[in-house]
Amino acid sequence: MSEDDDALVWKCPCLFQADPDIAGIGVICSFVIAAVMANISTCLYLMLFRCGCSPQEEIQSFHRSIRSEDFNPIDRFMRHYMDTKILSSCREVSWLGSLLDRLEQPLSELVQSLADVQLATGIAMLTAAIIRLNHGTITVYHFNTVLNLAWLSSNVHLLALLVIRTKILKSMKQGQRPSYRSRGGGWKKAVQESLGAGLDVIIRVSGMLFLAGLLLYGSYVSGAEGWYDNYNCPASCSLGRRKAGSPEIWMVANFVLVLWEYPRRCLMLWPSAWEIWLDRLRHRVVDDKSITRLAAGTSKLPLWRRLFNCVWYVLASETLDVLVGGIVWFSLGVWWIYYDRNYMYSVSPAEESEKENIVDGFGQLVPLLVLGVPLLQAIHTYCEQSRVNGQRAAIENKTWGEPVCYY
Repeated sequence: MSEDDDALVWKCPCLFQADPDIAGIGVICSFVIAAVMANISTCLYLMLFRCGCSPQEEIQSFHRSIRSEDFNPIDRFMRHYMDTKILSSCREVSWLGSLLDRLEQPLSELVQSLADVQLATGIAMLTAAIIRLNHGTITVYHFNTVLNLAWLSSNVHLLALLVIRTKILKSMKQGQRPSYRSRGGGWKKAVQESLGAGLDVIIRVSGMLFLAGLLLYGSYVSGAEGWYDNYNCPASCSLGRRKAGSPEIWMVANFVLVLWEYPRRCLMLWPSAWEIWLDRLRHRVVDDKSITRLAAGTSKLPLWRRLFNCVWYVLASETLDVLVGGIVWFSLGVWWIYYDRNYMYSVSPAEESEKENIVDGFGQLVPLLVLGVPLLQAIHTYCEQSRVNGQRAAIENKTWGEPVCYY
């Protein structure tokens, strides 16, 4: 055996044992279904309610030269296309426009509920996997499955933050910013207002950062040489081994992704950070669209700045966030779970593999049943919104002297 082959083969007692509470078909299906529902709901919300949130005419403010369009040309093109080609046609139909008005709040709550469920479940599973890693009671395959499921949870929550930011901040352009500051209240009130968010958002961000730390540690563990060649071995055998090969490459890629996306998405929820970026920094780094007329700015910049702007527009585009995070990475994550599962079952005893394909355990049934909670909440919100709209319409009809019909 060559030296390279010896490095890939771990000298550990490697006997695969099924673990339905981690890699059972019920657990995996619940994660994937919840991620699909959250991604579809998020994309639908952004398409219906984010595209038309900024009118195309000039806003009435002390900065009349600033248009309420998107600074990013990729997002501006996509939202303009969706607004003119799809949303305008939908709102011309009276019943469809009324339906869209009733859908905004339920859809927003559905996205947040699904994202919170995914975040909490991802943290719980990854924490349990790391504890079992230190005890030496989890295999490489099961640890890798937990990592893949946690990445699905992470991507879902990062995507859902676009909806949460839209609900909380609306637009942070000059003249359109929400008035979230008040007078008095002491330093505690000032800190809360500078965050621009309630306790729920602060808890979400704290959970995100905790999950990011777990993902970084899990990625570091999975960077050991020979990680993908020893799926049936205990994951604890990787501790202390050198980082090399394709596991090391993926480890570095995961670190870059986490360290870029998580701070950026957290700062997107902080109004004070937005003000500093738009008013003091953006025109020094990217272009001057945040302080001057939208059409100006890039033509007078040197070539290297214009090239940098092109890269920046791609990295900071919400449209590409949805396409890459919600579709590409999600599809890859599902494929990796499917591939790892098939590979592991092809080399493991049939009786062990069969244990993970039977949905009869508490740990597999609960995640499937929990999926109904966000749906019930969304249906309740939709019905409540319909009742409120009906009562409002009845009051308006009664005010104008028209008969009120209850049916």
